[in-house]
Amino acid sequence: LYVGTLTGVYASLDGGQSWSASSQGPANISVNQLAWFDTSNPDQPVLQAATDGRGAWLGSPAYNPTPTLTSLSPNQLTLDASASVVTLNGNGFVGNSGVTLDGAPLADTYQSATQLQVTIPAATLAVSGTHTLVVSNPIPGGGISAGANLTVAYPPPTVSSLSPAAAAMGGAAFTLTVNGSGFQPVSKVQWNGSALTTSYVSGNTLTASVPAADLASGGYATVSVVTPAPGGGSASASFAVDYPAPILSAISPTSAQGGASSATITATGSNFVPVSTIDWNGKALE
Repeated sequence: LYVGTLTGVYASLDGGQSWSASSQGPANISVNQLAWFDTSNPDQPVLQAATDGRGAWLGSPAYNPTPTLTSLSPNQLTLDASASVVTLNGNGFVGNSGVTLDGAPLADTYQSATQLQVTIPAATLAVSGTHTLVVSNPIPGGGISAGANLTVAYPPPTVSSLSPAAAAMGGAAFTLTVNGSGFQPVSKVQWNGSALTTSYVSGNTLTASVPAADLASGGYATVSVVTPAPGGGSASASFAVDYPAPILSAISPTSAQGGASSATITATGSNFVPVSTIDWNGKALE
């Protein structure tokens, strides 16, 4: 018989009645079967090793849980931003949990069993779109979480000025310059909700072709810059389509009898529009 202790290996030749230090040690027994069993508690698996008639051993090695990824904070980053930290929230995270971004490994920092942190590189933020983050735990146990989406979004546009800021009613087609910020190659200029042919100049400037038909009526037009999703949005400014100055050439009649209850006056001239009025001593007549 052999027995191992903290001070060495001892042998007994009389069935355990007496013991002496041994320089040999126990027999080297090969394991012929090795099996892994899950018990009713999946967090406590059992490892079983069997030899040729000399016994079997059971063990419960450390078992990593399957991670669950519930959310990202933030879950949206702005296009062309610098490298940014994102926190992954969930449970079942371990010290050697791994994170992938669209299937490629991404270095992560373990915070707790419910949080990991990663840094999204600036190169990923150079193009708009949606990316998928996944957490994995190694064996024994372990597994892969469901993915969580991270959006790289266009910034919202702003409009600061229009050039020109006004045009005459009935005028010819012209090129409108829109100044602001957050403009993208996919941004479009709209005139009262209808898209204009738009050219991207820079993140601060767009130009658009305004047809003569849009100047057929006077008043105020709404000029908008619209950037599509992801992110994006719209911003607007007013553009004045100026009425022409009226020209009065004659009125009829040119006089009326005093004390009359009313008189109808006809004004003759040019550049009259539906909103033009005849004023009498500064007061509009009906």
